[in-house]
Amino acid sequence: MHIGSRIREVVKERNVSVPFLADALCCTRENVYKLFLKGHLDTDLLLKISEALQYDFFAEYSRCIQFGDSSHNGYNFQQNFSQQLQPLHKGYNFEGGTEKPATE
Repeated sequence: MHIGSRIREVVKERNVSVPFLADALCCTRENVYKLFLKGHLDTDLLLKISEALQYDFFAEYSRCIQFGDSSHNGYNFQQNFSQQLQPLHKGYNFEGGTEKPATE
């Protein structure tokens, strides 16, 4: 899922103006248009957008994971999640969904 495109769709579906969203996010209209181009957003920003549009974008991501469709727009949730954990948990192996000491 390309989150920027999805946000633009919801803005249109709900007849929300770009100036309204810009005011809600305390940013310029130009920055809102830039958001529409982004494939990934910070969760805090996505939460603010969700609140402003009264739409749960997080539920869409959850459905992607729930139904096993973990690759969206070139982004693999499982692979990237494992890569993000590597620096945090050096010396542990997360393969197979369980945490166990890594063998060297």
